[in-house]
Amino acid sequence: MPRINGVTVRTVEAGSQLEVTNTGDDEIVVFDYDGRPYLRIGPDGVLENQNSPAVYLNQSSDASALVPDGIGDGPPDWLRVSGEPSYRWHDHRAHWMGGDPPLVTARPDQRQTVAEWTVPLGVGERRVEVEGITEWVPAPFPLPWVALAALLAAGIVALALRRRIATAIAVATIGIGASSAAIAVGSWQATAEAAIGKLPMLALPVLVLSLLLGGLSLARSRPNDALILAAGAGATAALITALASGDWLTRSQLPTQLAPAIARLSVAVTVGAGAGLAIAATWLIARPILMHRTGGPPPADPIPEPDVDDPITAAKADAGSGPSDQDPAPVVVGASRMRRTLLIGFASVMVGVGVTAELAIGGPDSDDQSGIATICRAVASAPNDGGDALRDAFGGPAHDDLHDLAARTETADRAVAGELLRAKQRIEASLTDPDAKLDVGTALPDAIRGASATLNIAAPEECTLEPS
Repeated sequence: MPRINGVTVRTVEAGSQLEVTNTGDDEIVVFDYDGRPYLRIGPDGVLENQNSPAVYLNQSSDASALVPDGIGDGPPDWLRVSGEPSYRWHDHRAHWMGGDPPLVTARPDQRQTVAEWTVPLGVGERRVEVEGITEWVPAPFPLPWVALAALLAAGIVALALRRRIATAIAVATIGIGASSAAIAVGSWQATAEAAIGKLPMLALPVLVLSLLLGGLSLARSRPNDALILAAGAGATAALITALASGDWLTRSQLPTQLAPAIARLSVAVTVGAGAGLAIAATWLIARPILMHRTGGPPPADPIPEPDVDDPITAAKADAGSGPSDQDPAPVVVGASRMRRTLLIGFASVMVGVGVTAELAIGGPDSDDQSGIATICRAVASAPNDGGDALRDAFGGPAHDDLHDLAARTETADRAVAGELLRAKQRIEASLTDPDAKLDVGTALPDAIRGASATLNIAAPEECTLEPS
């Protein structure tokens, strides 16, 4: 493409979206698959031609979405869809839409160009073309990353078995903290959601790091308790990372802005360090049971050495070494075992809650309707909050849930899916046009209930609320 002042074009979100940004003075036009005007992107925002079939075709990954009768006939029908000079959309010209290409089938282990593509733009009276290529990038070999995770886990277990528990927890804390943060930041930068919709990405690193630091603070005085607490945090991080990002080790295209090697390293370190803590804590818990069955004495926590550089501690140690007329402090029988049992229970609950939350949130194909419920609540509250909740909902994961519902409905009834998408687009236009009066009505909740009935699933109760 010839250089155009202020205009940048790039693929984002692992190549699934095309992004055009225009900070120049002149408006540009993006043409659809049939050469009709599709988008107008300029310094005042973005307008979308509602009379372009691309509005509907771009809602699905395979261009199978319903295009209502009459769309494409007549003049453009422009609707403001964004107040920003930038827009992202799924353009079928910029990705491969067939089955496995013959070249890939013949040589799947080689990087190769699958197709060349162009997207036409209009700049004033000029017509230019954005040119790109679609490449096949073979999947990486995962064994080195798996080996790295195993070695890190073995190293942490070895440190713990040699009673260097504080060092083991410190190594795991640094590894898991840095890697979890890197994964969260890379995923944050790779998505186009509003910031409020991406805040949950930070929940895991913050929670896990807090508990690991708590375990580290106990490592000198109560090393076994500290190991159990840190193991709960580490196991949670390892399991959730393996569920959410484990396939990064076997995929060539990753949904992150991190360099692929850094992304895979972060996954391997998080899983390896978390597994190492979990294995070490499991051995700590199982060892007394095994020794009891074999008749051996139960192991005790190692007694922390006094800090000879601290005069107060040293004085206490010296005083404690001589005879004393005072009775020894009473020992609460079973208190240590009870404390350890509570810590084990807390660690187990934390792992269970973390994994359950990850499975419940799921991925893009999840059937969870929490996002749909969020949108319906926002519709009902729009007259009171001026649409703020709706803007947040449409800028976050709930927007994807709405598209997922439409895609599933389309397989059963294309007309119902089309009505759902039209209701969504009317609200989006009302929210993004500063000159338009906010009028959400009940069309979207009605369409959601219709789509749910088509799929024989229960619509969220929030979709029965009336705007107030």
